[in-house]
Amino acid sequence: TGSSVSRLARRVRPGSNPTPARSFKVEAKGEWLPGLSSPSYLNGSLPGDNGFDPLGLAEDPESLKW
Repeated sequence: TGSSVSRLARRVRPGSNPTPARSFKVEAKGEWLPGLSSPSYLNGSLPGDNGFDPLGLAEDPESLKW
């Protein structure tokens, strides 16, 4: 109702400090097993590519075509 909206409304005071801008950082892809790098064919271009392919199913690009 109207009373609940007024309770949730933020009060703005003139001259108050603006909220600092938020930022994010992009980091390198993590390793599934520390010390073991991802195979070269897993470069992030495939859907669901998380750098883990223990059976080598994505090694041959022809086998991935539907």
